[in-house]
Amino acid sequence: MRISLKEVEEAYQDAKTKKKGTKDSVFASLFLSKEHGLETGDALSQVDSSFALGCNAYAIDTQKKNLYLYVAQWSTDYKGWKNPYKILSTTGLRAIFSDATKEELQNQFLRRLKADLQENQSVINKVFLYFLFNGNPIAAENSVALANQRESVEEKKHLIDEFFEGRNIALVIDYRSNLTRNLSGQSIIRKTYQYNLPVKNTVEHKNSQSARLFVAMVPLLSFHKMYLDMGYRLFDRNIRAGLSGENSPNKAIYASLKSIAVNGDGRADDFLFHHNGIAISVGHLEWEGIQMKITEPRVLNGAQTVSTLARFVEEMDRTKKFDQIKKKLGEIQVLTRIIDAKGNNAFVTEVTINNNRQNPVEPWNLRASDGIQLEIADKLAEELNVFYERQENAFSSLSTEDLEELNIQQSKSVEIRRLAQTILACQGAIDKITSLREVFENPNLYHNVFHKGLLQVDARAILLLYKVSLRLQAGIQAIIETGPNKYYYMNKAKNLVWALLIQALQNDPKIEEHLSNFGTSLAVETHFKDTLKDLAAKRLKPILADFVDSGKNSQFIQEQKFGFFRTKSSFDVCMKIANQKFGWSKKSI
Repeated sequence: MRISLKEVEEAYQDAKTKKKGTKDSVFASLFLSKEHGLETGDALSQVDSSFALGCNAYAIDTQKKNLYLYVAQWSTDYKGWKNPYKILSTTGLRAIFSDATKEELQNQFLRRLKADLQENQSVINKVFLYFLFNGNPIAAENSVALANQRESVEEKKHLIDEFFEGRNIALVIDYRSNLTRNLSGQSIIRKTYQYNLPVKNTVEHKNSQSARLFVAMVPLLSFHKMYLDMGYRLFDRNIRAGLSGENSPNKAIYASLKSIAVNGDGRADDFLFHHNGIAISVGHLEWEGIQMKITEPRVLNGAQTVSTLARFVEEMDRTKKFDQIKKKLGEIQVLTRIIDAKGNNAFVTEVTINNNRQNPVEPWNLRASDGIQLEIADKLAEELNVFYERQENAFSSLSTEDLEELNIQQSKSVEIRRLAQTILACQGAIDKITSLREVFENPNLYHNVFHKGLLQVDARAILLLYKVSLRLQAGIQAIIETGPNKYYYMNKAKNLVWALLIQALQNDPKIEEHLSNFGTSLAVETHFKDTLKDLAAKRLKPILADFVDSGKNSQFIQEQKFGFFRTKSSFDVCMKIANQKFGWSKKSI
């Protein structure tokens, strides 16, 4: 049943002759013919070469009572689905299942699809959104970047519910291989999470982008219900994956809950005065009487409050007075900002950043969901089964089952800050290694570190160089041991040694051996430590000895002035010496 390259090429040549169609569209029409038994003419009419809706093909099976929407691409790379996903979540699904604009209705594919939907509205019970390609669907399923985009599409399921007049229509999103016909094996049949909030004292504001903000008092336990249903998916839009219970603000929240619900020396109506509040975004919002009906909520600020509340309830549930405690908790209201951004995810991201101020927020936290960070996470997971901790505390929040589902096979993670420092060391920017706030806050510096070229680098090289920092002290000590009195100052040149060790590894004739032996695991092998010590003693020591003897450097050391070690120019001079002595060239990732 698979579509062959020969079939696609022949159909594509015919389409080119008629000046109609692309390889993606002919692939889609061939698939519809084989998979759904459509005649060639019908298949062609149910295919769109423009991807104007995000999907480019559809079929309706009245016997199985299913609607199939396809994103069919003649490619092995799932990264090409980013734009279709974006279109689907912003305008595509709304055009299909709601009122389309006049411009959208000029698309013949959309008119045919909407007509078929109207005719079969009472028959359809399931909507399948299949992403079809020639690659590995498991890799696509494990993609962090795609998971983020799929989340945006799933939040629009309410449009499907409304179109089918409230019937229980399941949405299935899956990745499918043309070569094997395998699915990703982790299809998600989505339930639309909807909640009726008994809000009080509501104030509404609308901005020029048609986003709506509601400020209201909401029962705190409403958020506990959301958390029980949705788990950490509730925090997907947050910059953090929850904070430790030992964090000071979280200790204070826990103590406040205990004071109100257990000790009785605190008052529920004071919680509003002492708490900064919670901010959430919603996929859809409407009023049902005096209750606010929200669809697919996501906590933008307040993850620490909700997770602390969950921990408190879980611990109190073991006590004999839990019913009384829960009744007290039910009296607590929390000031809540509810944002309906009308599908504008960029605006939601902006709001998230500017709402996360209850706990100190570092610049690297704010970069957690940048596209390049998601793609690095995918790269490390796909190529090495390593977890990239771009969100604070994300790795420690994952259960063993979560790690197995993500196919993560390492007990440690690559951390965003240390990776940034590793790249800076590799670039020789040793003056920036201790200035991470500036690096993450300055767009030019940030994009120079986390550049697109990283995605083309051998992932083993990234891991190998990342591990240098984990055993950097061994390299420093190896130099000091050759002459404790002479090289006592090496600890003052830590970042310079770090940068030079990275260059030593990359310029070593045994680099391929190092990549194979040490570049596939975060474990710091004894042989790796020995390799760094050997390179430090045999390569770095003579380089640094010549560097210290040059210019005024020896005088600076006599005067106990070690600042010159921390300049980029010191790295550049050392690399010139390394080139003369050992034929090194500067190598970056």
